[in-house]
Amino acid sequence: METNSAEVIPFDRSLVTVPGKQEATRSVSPFPDDSPLYFPVESRSVCVNDAEGSPQSVSGYQAIVRTDTNAVLGIHGRGYKVVPNEPLFRGFDEALQASDLDLSGLTIDDHVNYGGRRVIRHYRFPTITAEPRIGDVVELRISVINSFDSGNAFAAQVGGMRLWCLNGAVSLQGSASVYGRHTSGFDNARALTKINEAIERYLVAATDWSEWSQRELTSLQTQTALEAFPDLNPTLLKRLEQAWTIESDHAGNTVWALYNAVTRWSTHTPVRQSSEPNRASIVMDRERRVRQFMHSRAFKKLAA
Repeated sequence: METNSAEVIPFDRSLVTVPGKQEATRSVSPFPDDSPLYFPVESRSVCVNDAEGSPQSVSGYQAIVRTDTNAVLGIHGRGYKVVPNEPLFRGFDEALQASDLDLSGLTIDDHVNYGGRRVIRHYRFPTITAEPRIGDVVELRISVINSFDSGNAFAAQVGGMRLWCLNGAVSLQGSASVYGRHTSGFDNARALTKINEAIERYLVAATDWSEWSQRELTSLQTQTALEAFPDLNPTLLKRLEQAWTIESDHAGNTVWALYNAVTRWSTHTPVRQSSEPNRASIVMDRERRVRQFMHSRAFKKLAA
């Protein structure tokens, strides 16, 4: 494969735009007063029918029920404390407002998946950007996820949104629990600490991206790496190879292009029509596989 001669620039932290609090414009709050995430939940007893068909309460367990739809979102032990989404996400919003992040132009996208068992809020920060290659800009994105089915702790995940193709940029460092499993309250101080850690992770990721944009690959190296992708099958390999063709045309035969090939797959690969309402969760599950790939020996050998 021929190497794309697109101009690259060495990375330093000055290439990441992170204005301080004194520069931020905060006159209009970007945070929603209401959200589809803020549905009501409560704990109910778990019952099973005995041999005669009469309902009997099961001691030691509780069902978490979404009361506006009567959907059961999860079954838990008695030690599980029900905390609705609203105080958790409002608490995180308040922590963002108390942080040094510039909230100018902040956009928020909310997603309710699997009937409410999992919810996701994406925060995009257009004033906090990295530019691994000239003209190739990545905005900071923080994704916060919560679930009632034991699938996830309330956690914040740092990444980015690449503006050229709107690929979701995945951080090698992954996600950090804001405070752990459901508790009776929100720890604002811990959330602030995690937000600061998110910025540091973004800076590390931006350094990696810049270095990867200058690291060239051979055809054999690329194919070997793609064949090491988790849970690979022939259809997936074909999709990854197609994504590599698109990305290498734009960014050259580089580790940066390889990385963006797998994030193109995670972000843009269609889902079944019946699964479209849960697309945000499906993409996040794919991003976990991308992160697993980034931790693989095959990728680390090229990226180191």
